[in-house]
Amino acid sequence: GVLDAEDSDEPERLIILQEGDTVERDRSPGSVVEEWTVNIVPMARGRDAAQALREARLAIKRVLKGHKAGLTVPGLVRVDFPASAVRLPEPGRRWAYRAIPLQVSYSQQL
Repeated sequence: GVLDAEDSDEPERLIILQEGDTVERDRSPGSVVEEWTVNIVPMARGRDAAQALREARLAIKRVLKGHKAGLTVPGLVRVDFPASAVRLPEPGRRWAYRAIPLQVSYSQQL
């Protein structure tokens, strides 16, 4: 979708999920371990955008805490948060965002 920065009906803060890559990490005759990445992207506009992004990052990590991010899924090996990137609005832009990658490693039978 497309966000219209001039649309006053858009919320000041939102979170978007963006699917990333799936990478095969290990293969044996009967199973495969894959790593799937999804980007959790909190967005904010307005004067307090930087603070809103900090709060969103902490809230996301609180909800998805532990080695398995609180998930109980068969085959789940672990969940990691690699480094995230912050982008504050450039001149002429209104939205700030932080791309927080969530890497989910899982094993499945072949």
